Amino acid sequence: KPSAQSLTTGPLNTGSLITVPSPYPSPYAGQFYIANPITRKIQPIQVTPDGPRYRYQKLPDFLLSSDEWFRPVALRTGPDGCLYIVDWYNKIISHNEVPRNHPERDKKRGRIWRVKHKERMPFTVPDFLRLSGEELFAKLGGSSLQQSHMAWQAITDRQMRELAPNLSA
Repeated sequence: KPSAQSLTTGPLNTGSLITVPSPYPSPYAGQFYIANPITRKIQPIQVTPDGPRYRYQKLPDFLLSSDEWFRPVALRTGPDGCLYIVDWYNKIISHNEVPRNHPERDKKRGRIWRVKHKERMPFTVPDFLRLSGEELFAKLGGSSLQQSHMAWQAITDRQMRELAPNLSA
């Protein structure tokens, strides 16, 4: 399986994400995305199996910000299938270029961006605390990996042992 280590080159790329089934259409679904705070970009990589290895192809930038303070440092897919970008939001790019006590180093701001495809609807996200055992079981292995994880967590937290026979089938 591809790993973040195989595509990153040290401190330039800080966050990565492999998208799973989501409301994003091709070519955006199923890509490996890299957050690059130095260049203010989200860069997609096409990962293709090639025998015992993988082939990587850099695609056109998914996002390039004109905001000089945009510093994407982490990427996540939410339970709604949308892409969430953690933006450090800082004038200073890295820790090495100026002292840690530099007055322009911002320690109070940050942003989280939600990116959704304009022509696709996000997944509906239920209240997992209120779902029945059958509803939680139905979410396992569904179209949203994050919702599947949340259902599993709810089953575990609520100690729903009555679902054990269904889980082993």
